[in-house]
Amino acid sequence: MLQYLKPIIIERIGSKFTVKFLFRGSQHNFSNKVFHDLCDKYGPLLILVKSCKNIIFGGFSVLPWRNDGEGKFTEDPKSVLFSLTSSKTYPC
Repeated sequence: MLQYLKPIIIERIGSKFTVKFLFRGSQHNFSNKVFHDLCDKYGPLLILVKSCKNIIFGGFSVLPWRNDGEGKFTEDPKSVLFSLTSSKTYPC
């Protein structure tokens, strides 16, 4: 399922990367605070979401995720949103 994402990630960050599991909603009570405690300052970051209707989607960013509390966003020209259910990607 993720095999078509690998070329996109390689294009954006190169072929040498490691994967580290940081957060799982069902294990961490879907807590926004815990998500940010565990995931902020990590990058590149791949996020996968499975909705209650079994739709699987996510996003990828080369830049670290952060929550400054002020609603500010950092632009990342290499970021991408995608759907694993429909096999589409959406450059940001």
